[in-house]
Amino acid sequence: MDAYLAPLLALPILLSLLLFERRIVLRIRRLTLLEVGLISVVLSIIFEEGFPRLQPAFVRGPFDYLAYVAGAGYFWAFLNPDFNKPHIMADPLTGLSLEKFREMDYLAVEAYDLSIELMMENAGLQLARLVARAKAPGTTILIGVGNGNNGGGGLVAARRLAAWGYHVHLDLPAPITQDLPTTQLERALAFGALQTLPKSPDVWVDAYLGFSQKLPLRDNFLQAVRRANASPAFRISLDIPTGISGPTPGDIFQANQVLTLAAYKKVLLDLPANTEVFLADLGIPKAIYERFGVAMPNFRSDQIIQVRW
Repeated sequence: MDAYLAPLLALPILLSLLLFERRIVLRIRRLTLLEVGLISVVLSIIFEEGFPRLQPAFVRGPFDYLAYVAGAGYFWAFLNPDFNKPHIMADPLTGLSLEKFREMDYLAVEAYDLSIELMMENAGLQLARLVARAKAPGTTILIGVGNGNNGGGGLVAARRLAAWGYHVHLDLPAPITQDLPTTQLERALAFGALQTLPKSPDVWVDAYLGFSQKLPLRDNFLQAVRRANASPAFRISLDIPTGISGPTPGDIFQANQVLTLAAYKKVLLDLPANTEVFLADLGIPKAIYERFGVAMPNFRSDQIIQVRW
């Protein structure tokens, strides 16, 4: 049995080291099944066919291959994150354009008397949950907010995270003047959020503009996006990254993760392949999804579902 312990442990150890390196260098949080399979095949051939020819101490054994398969399976099932999390597949045929999502959002508010404040609270809570998955309480979170509903959602998240023990700071490139965002700002400040820019935030949240953004970006938001991209912070966008919409996107908030709301948006297909996209429940009823020809995600099992490519 001991003879097979080395091949059994080799792939979990090596694949875990590779995953750690990719998280640090590329901010990729998991290996794909294809990557695990190809790497396992190549390493197994090197160990079983190459090493015995170079060094007689290495003995080739047919059952070693079964041990390598078992080791790779163990890594995939238990060490590679998110394998068992609910997910949906990105589909350009069923995703919504930004224009269609605006209609969907408006219809949900008007037909079901879902107030904008309620939707804002839902969005902010889901955003706070995603941030809490990435970092532990006590870390520094910088949330960039604008003067609209997306910024209001960011301010709800700021209030929630401050209550959960995070050090929350706010980046306000433009004055907050609209009624709801103003109310949310007052609440966030009362909970301990600070209107200061920390030197090195652990997470930088993009709640600057949302799906109603217009390009080109105004200079104050453009500079905020550039500061964020130059930061080593882990970056999360609410709904869609600032700067992505439109035919000439220019500077884009380079998010590691995107929490898109209610329905998948086609514009997110333009994101880099290593960007993690999550879909959050906003509280929109199934009839609205059916009206727009979109299958309602299974939010019963998880209110934040990963989108896979």
